[in-house]
Amino acid sequence: MVGFYISKTVCNVLGFLYPAYKSFKAVKGGDYAEQKKWLMFWVVQGAFSFAEFYGDIFISWLPMYYEAKIAFVIWLLHPQSQGAELVYEKFVVPFLTEHERAIDTQLTNAGREAERRLTEASQETAEQLRKHGMHILQKGSELVREKLQERLLEGGQGSSSQGSAGAAIEPRHNDGAVDTSRCVM
Repeated sequence: MVGFYISKTVCNVLGFLYPAYKSFKAVKGGDYAEQKKWLMFWVVQGAFSFAEFYGDIFISWLPMYYEAKIAFVIWLLHPQSQGAELVYEKFVVPFLTEHERAIDTQLTNAGREAERRLTEASQETAEQLRKHGMHILQKGSELVREKLQERLLEGGQGSSSQGSAGAAIEPRHNDGAVDTSRCVM
């Protein structure tokens, strides 16, 4: 009995890795017949993956379900059965031909809606940045200024003196070099 993980692994290797490599070889080799064969496979594989998602949820309890999935992928790929071409010609082409106009309309509408929402979200994000950006930058610079002042005060206690202008004077070694051991970055 094959379980979910073994089935998923085998189906992924046979249904994705192997066909991906064969598709690469077909494109690289320039063989139109091979390219067409693998394009048909990918269309069928896409439909199978969609159906598989729901099958795994609703009918995976059936005996031999996972074994049947593996057998189906092998059947799709096997050169003698030409399963992918058969499924493509007998089921996919008639279905897509019948629903092509509706699918195209839905895809166009979905693209427009996605573009509208993305534009709206971008504008909203830009507005929020304009609205709150300066405030955030101001608070950040205040925080940095406070931290620098704290560090300067901590580092300057007892070992540095104040000059006439009120600025901290760096401690120096006997040879005149500036002591950088207390510098805070």
